[in-house]
Amino acid sequence: MKELYVKKGDNEYEKVEFKDLLSLQFDFDGDGVLLITEENYLRLKMAVDLNDRYSVENDDNEKSAQYYIKNSYLREGHLVNDIDVIKEVCKRIDKENSTHLSVVGNRKIKISNKTNNGIDIMAKRIANVEKLEQRLKEGDPSLVQELGGRVGERRAVSFASKFCTVVSLAAFGNTKFAKFDSVMRDVLPIYANYYLIKKYWKKTTRGNYVSTFSADNYAEYLEVITDVVDATKRSFPDVDIDKLDLMLWYYYKGKPNALNEFVKNHTREIIL
Repeated sequence: MKELYVKKGDNEYEKVEFKDLLSLQFDFDGDGVLLITEENYLRLKMAVDLNDRYSVENDDNEKSAQYYIKNSYLREGHLVNDIDVIKEVCKRIDKENSTHLSVVGNRKIKISNKTNNGIDIMAKRIANVEKLEQRLKEGDPSLVQELGGRVGERRAVSFASKFCTVVSLAAFGNTKFAKFDSVMRDVLPIYANYYLIKKYWKKTTRGNYVSTFSADNYAEYLEVITDVVDATKRSFPDVDIDKLDLMLWYYYKGKPNALNEFVKNHTREIIL
């Protein structure tokens, strides 16, 4: 853990750790919704940068996926269709994003001596995609669905979305994809309602409210998150999908009940 000290008085400093940084003063609206502002982004970015658990993702780190993509997967301005290179890209993205591709069923499969593990399956799937580079640049949502089919007993949409996002960012400098996982799935309805005045939740038989976004319809998820980004540019002109993802994922990680609380705390008109 890197160390950060904040000034508390004329000659008094207090050590602040990652968990404390997340409790620093953020800007919220009257209902307690974290606002998408540059100030909030910089606070969260500082917290992430100061935490060693996430430093591997830095593109200057030779062990990171971004570094490998820029220096091995991208050659002379184009992605190489080399199965061993693609496997390494998948391995690094899988590790950094905890998508568990190397788990088939409930057993961890060692990458080095098995041919049926998720890394191998996904690498072959990627190698067989037609017009991969063009579709990555265009942000084609069907690419995520195509890559996100079953690997063993689980769907791989989360990994597929992260592969498309990380590769396009590292190789081309920007992305039109958004990472999909349970954190973003569950929190996006709050921001779709706040910024777009649209409802993407439903009431369960137990009376709780859950997201209607699904891995079966990545195109809808991507369209909504793109619209939210466009709507927030009024208060944060430099926001993009990647910055929004960083803000929402790190702030709401570990808060699975955020959407349910948001809906229940709002007016009857919104709930209906």
